[in-house]
Amino acid sequence: MAQNPRLEARRLVQEQLLRRREEAAAREARIREHALVATAAAVERQQVVEDTERRIGQALHALTQDLSVQEAAALCGLELREANRLRRLQHHHHHDPAPSPDPASLAPGI
Repeated sequence: MAQNPRLEARRLVQEQLLRRREEAAAREARIREHALVATAAAVERQQVVEDTERRIGQALHALTQDLSVQEAAALCGLELREANRLRRLQHHHHHDPAPSPDPASLAPGI
């Protein structure tokens, strides 16, 4: 006996909807993974930049024990304004060290 056309149509629609939900879930999982990788890399880059700037600031501080800030900046190929900024960062980090954020905490739910 042939199935009722309406029942057959309902079954086909349900299969299509299930397939679409599965594809959407797979797409969402791919997006989540790529976003996590990108965010972790961005956090890592920021930590590297902060560490590098801190070390430059320390070196500039040491240099300015014997040279003027302007001389130290010129010797290092830095603009005076940048040298002063880096020296201030070094001074700030020296007195108030802030812990680096956990990459997972920056993108909750990913």
